[in-house]
Amino acid sequence: MRKEMSAIVERNPGTELSFTVCEGKGEPCRARVRSRDLESVTKAASEASARYEGVARVEVHERPTAYTGLYYVADIEVDLPDLKPAPAAAKP
Repeated sequence: MRKEMSAIVERNPGTELSFTVCEGKGEPCRARVRSRDLESVTKAASEASARYEGVARVEVHERPTAYTGLYYVADIEVDLPDLKPAPAAAKP
């Protein structure tokens, strides 16, 4: 996961990868991407969701800090056993 998330961050200027954690087989992998602007972190989160074919849980929120100001953060979880890809939209 670290390799994929690092590539996504590289393609989205202004974002940085805070961490990735994969604890073991059967456990979800987690990553956190952060940025000073909402658009950059949202774009990175969307790209991560597409990379994992929609089988990801993504939560984007604000993270104020006392010393460095406001960051926008995307927490991403993949390899979740209870999630399945969304069905493809029917074409008219």
